[in-house]
Amino acid sequence: MAFAMAVALHLVALYFLTARQVDIHLASEQQPGATTISVSLVAAPPVPMAAPVAQTVAAVPPRAEPQRHAKATKVLATHRDSKATTAQQARAPQTVPTSPAPVTKQVMPPVSSPAALPSALSTAQAAAAHPDDGKLMSLPKVIGASSLNQLGCRIPRPTYPARARRLGESGVVRLRIRIAVDGHLADVQVVQSSGFPDLDTEAVHAVSAGSCEPYRENGVATAVTAEQPVAFDLDP
Repeated sequence: MAFAMAVALHLVALYFLTARQVDIHLASEQQPGATTISVSLVAAPPVPMAAPVAQTVAAVPPRAEPQRHAKATKVLATHRDSKATTAQQARAPQTVPTSPAPVTKQVMPPVSSPAALPSALSTAQAAAAHPDDGKLMSLPKVIGASSLNQLGCRIPRPTYPARARRLGESGVVRLRIRIAVDGHLADVQVVQSSGFPDLDTEAVHAVSAGSCEPYRENGVATAVTAEQPVAFDLDP
């Protein structure tokens, strides 16, 4: 718009600068010697129209926007339900709880009177104190040293361990032995140790190799148990 106004003002200025004066003489034909009237008309020559100046506007290339890499959306695993799932659950019809089934009352048997309880307890205690003899395990009878001597036991003399003799070890080992119905010595165990493993082991080995006459009660052979000491002395 400003450019067009500047061109128009430029053309008007050229018009006033290049205008020429044209003289026109008018003569009266009625009387000789009449006064001549001179009229000057100012006529402007045709002004060539200036060709419109075409403005060349350089095409501005479109600005290239930097490419933005789409960030990968991290999906976090969670145990919470999504909003859609929560909404579906909220819209889900609620189950109307059914009335519970009638509870059948169990009738408990009448409790016995407190006076009857002591008698029942005393009966149970008596049964525990005196169980049926037919259900008891038959255990060997324990005999003393005098009864053991009457059985004529034949027990080999234990060998003194060489290492124990070299180290000066001595002591008495007390053993519990079981005499079977046939007089065989079995289940030999250390009741009191001598304090030296070599002496204890040799005592058990020697007694286990012995034998006795069967122990009899009323003419019937019976298994019995007894204790037998075994002494290890460096000065016999």
